[in-house]
Amino acid sequence: MRKLDRNLMHAALTALLEPKEQYQFPVYVGFSERYLSSLEQTYGFLAVTTHERLLVSRFSLLTIPMKQQAFALQTLQKLSVRQIPLLKTRKITMQFQSTGKVESLRCFCSPKTFGMGLPNQETQLQQLLETLNLWSARSDFTE
Repeated sequence: MRKLDRNLMHAALTALLEPKEQYQFPVYVGFSERYLSSLEQTYGFLAVTTHERLLVSRFSLLTIPMKQQAFALQTLQKLSVRQIPLLKTRKITMQFQSTGKVESLRCFCSPKTFGMGLPNQETQLQQLLETLNLWSARSDFTE
């Protein structure tokens, strides 16, 4: 079984890049979908790119690749960031719209990751959120 770590993050995000594109501000997140058990939850990585895209790479708890996506940042319609009380974990909800289709994404991101080799998670998260906020048509930040 592979480990969700810096090496897997780099491989997963690099696979989504276009020619001459680089990713920035990668973070580890847990994805949440309504009515799923904890065993069905997915985990993975988010990053923005130099071509103004959001990369999304999802894995199952067993590190089986589940879904790889890229969204143009100009299609980001809504962004909501809330801090969960008593924790530093942030709940991030995004809504993208392109060609008449609306796609929502909800994830949770902690400022610290232990044993994953991602020492800059908190700084990366802040930079990622600032970049997403610049592109969102509507944003709601509650810290």
